[in-house]
Amino acid sequence: MCLDDKGISGYHIPLNLELKTNVAVIIGETIGSKDLMEDFSDPDGITATVWKIRVKKVIRGKIEPTFEIYNQNDSGRFPFDLHKTYLLFITLANLNEPYINESFSSSKKFKYWANPCGSSDEELKSKSVLSQLNNIK
Repeated sequence: MCLDDKGISGYHIPLNLELKTNVAVIIGETIGSKDLMEDFSDPDGITATVWKIRVKKVIRGKIEPTFEIYNQNDSGRFPFDLHKTYLLFITLANLNEPYINESFSSSKKFKYWANPCGSSDEELKSKSVLSQLNNIK
């Protein structure tokens, strides 16, 4: 769930603000995933999924050719599917973000995530954002 400063649902991070907080903007394909079962009080036992991403194109910034994104299993998670290509605004994990739960902070090996309230989306649905990015360069 994406909330604005007043707690109203449906907030979307403005593109210019999102660009200031990212380490990279890429086109990448999901090539694997693994479920994390860190909270046994969860009915399904899955607290998060770690998605392996292969970079197809770097638009801004620098990142490894293949990396992992932590995706918390809650209503605010990013909707990844295996073998799909995405425009991703990659953010270093800010452990103070409300989207990041305690299991993330206890497992420091996962350093990247894609904010579900920003401009990340399937590549096919991102033509407008890609056009805006081309105009900013």
